[in-house]
Amino acid sequence: GDETAASLQLNNVIVPFAPTTIDIGDIETWQGIESSSGLTAGTIRNVRFLKPAEHHHEGQREAHIVVGLDSRDQANKIIQAGVIIEGKELQARKELPDATRCVKCSVLPRDHDAKDCPNTTKCGRCAGGHATRDCKVTDRKKFHCVNCKVNGHGAVDRNACPSFTRATDIVRSRHPESKYKYFVTEDPATW
Repeated sequence: GDETAASLQLNNVIVPFAPTTIDIGDIETWQGIESSSGLTAGTIRNVRFLKPAEHHHEGQREAHIVVGLDSRDQANKIIQAGVIIEGKELQARKELPDATRCVKCSVLPRDHDAKDCPNTTKCGRCAGGHATRDCKVTDRKKFHCVNCKVNGHGAVDRNACPSFTRATDIVRSRHPESKYKYFVTEDPATW
């Protein structure tokens, strides 16, 4: 029933700057995080890198990870107190929904998948006719956003792109819990 579906819903928490040496697929790693962080055993159900490991830069030592917990209370505990990974104390925040762009044409908001994209390939960095992963442009002045139609940032630059910010605001307005720091529970402190 609905209770079963709700219990399978993970409460995802983003942990920035986790060591890339972490073995995210190892249950013992998850148990170590639970133990060192004072979490209930078995509450972590999934750990993944926010950006896939194959997209990390050579020599990258830290990356954002997403920890999926089966308990809102335990997720809130991490948000409030932080988490310890490989002896390193790290802060955490609730994962919030963001706008998505097509990885082929870089258009926001994404209303199609890349495999079904009717548009020509546009780089998310320089707006050239190549895939973003193949872009050779490194000078920010030469970046061009296909959404804002301005130079100085690319469509992939989530922090500098006003179009991305507006699209994300719209997405989050459709998810009322996005306005809360914590996962809402019966505890009024989470409201």
